[in-house]
Amino acid sequence: MARKSIISCLCLFILGPLLISGLSCSAAYIAPPPAVPAAYYSAEEVAPAALVNAYYSNYMDRAAAEINYNDRIFILKGIELTDKQVERLETEPVIWVDLIKCNIINAEACSFFKSGDSVDVIGVNQGYSPKESQGLVFNDCYVIPAGCLKIPSDDSGPLVIAGY
Repeated sequence: MARKSIISCLCLFILGPLLISGLSCSAAYIAPPPAVPAAYYSAEEVAPAALVNAYYSNYMDRAAAEINYNDRIFILKGIELTDKQVERLETEPVIWVDLIKCNIINAEACSFFKSGDSVDVIGVNQGYSPKESQGLVFNDCYVIPAGCLKIPSDDSGPLVIAGY
């Protein structure tokens, strides 16, 4: 009799925490981050306003900005999604971050996001577009939950764009 109670106590002691933690983890489903191309791990972190200002501020040279920043991979970190951004994602694979139009590749994964979520946007800067007045265009963009991937992978810190 004592042996059965000892075994049952040990089972509860060992299996109890596993069952409880398993139940608590299964309550919320978190989608895995998308597989981004290897080149994206060397993306440079930049503030959206700083990049836009490199092209459009009063004393900046657009031709120089195009030489320096076009066709480079940038990450825009910690973008909090608004109602309008989420609504647009439902109809069109595009997200506007500041004055940067990001054409999204992983639009199907964006269905998990809701207003107020914080995301990182990674894409290739195409620079000024005549179709978008006062805006930049990023192509081949991925929208991922903020901080789920270590990008940039070298801890170089954000890119600082000098301006007036």
